[in-house]
Amino acid sequence: MKPFSFLLLLSLPAMAYIIRNYDRIIGKALARIFFVLFLLFAVVIIVLPQFSETVAHALGIGRGADLIFYSTTISVLALGGLSAVKFRSTERRITSLARTIALKEFRDSEEKTE
Repeated sequence: MKPFSFLLLLSLPAMAYIIRNYDRIIGKALARIFFVLFLLFAVVIIVLPQFSETVAHALGIGRGADLIFYSTTISVLALGGLSAVKFRSTERRITSLARTIALKEFRDSEEKTE
């Protein structure tokens, strides 16, 4: 197994852990750390394109463009998962607020009829 394949396989459970625990502080912290690391990686690749070739060859990947493609694919998957979690969390908060408002309006209408 190539070194990058091993890293890729390890990234999937790590990504699942971060997405699953995103509502907790540790999930948000890890997501931010990975985001900053990806931004640094992107800046280095833009400034020093030969670096991607060097890293790719060290990881057993043929070309630097393939390394960029693989890392972008993992990032897009993580972004999709985090977006789904954030959407679900926002949906829960809206539902809770709607219930609270409905109960308050019901209590207010009960007080007016008495």
